Amino acid sequence: MPRRSIPISEARFDAKLRAILNASGGTVLGDTESMAGFITLESDRPEWGFPGGERLCGAAFFAAGAAGTFPLAICFNPEDSGVLTVVEKVRWTTNGVLNTVLVRFFDGTLATLLAAGFVENLTAPLDTRDRFVISPGILGATTTKVLDDDAAAVPAGSGGVFDDLFIAANTDVVLTHPYILRAGTGLLLHVGSVGLTNMNGSFRWRERAVQSPRGT
Repeated sequence: MPRRSIPISEARFDAKLRAILNASGGTVLGDTESMAGFITLESDRPEWGFPGGERLCGAAFFAAGAAGTFPLAICFNPEDSGVLTVVEKVRWTTNGVLNTVLVRFFDGTLATLLAAGFVENLTAPLDTRDRFVISPGILGATTTKVLDDDAAAVPAGSGGVFDDLFIAANTDVVLTHPYILRAGTGLLLHVGSVGLTNMNGSFRWRERAVQSPRGT
């Protein structure tokens, strides 16, 4: 029985392949049969993401706890962003004492975070082809936001803890598991006890426009 060939019309893939091949005019994707085995467009080299509308981004944070509060930091995809965010790397360290750091998702709005006291940090693309890469000091250089706070409780909309890491002070912790953030969700880190503890670190992520109602 002959294989069924299906035309490929995904604009993001077409733009990416067009840039790789330096092609112009018409569509370059063809169909599933002609493209089979030629190139894997979603497991490719990092520099091929930009032509397809994907941005490599990052931001640092510093959250200082105080008496009766603990530090928090979040990588947040705003509810009206129109993008899909994939957090690829999280790094942090705490000072002073042995600490537990908890990791969970947040489902809510930017207004909720700001009302809880979170402060937006500067973010930046990690690709010098991006027009915002040499715009230091400007909030909104990326769609995804990184914010931090010190508080006595996690914000409303915080989900259950799925990582609870007990680490020595001044120990660098790195997570490289991918975390997928649809619009209106964030990856939240916070120290598990109140006190004079600081937490600093960074997030690294990819973001791109959502192409379909399924969020892909």
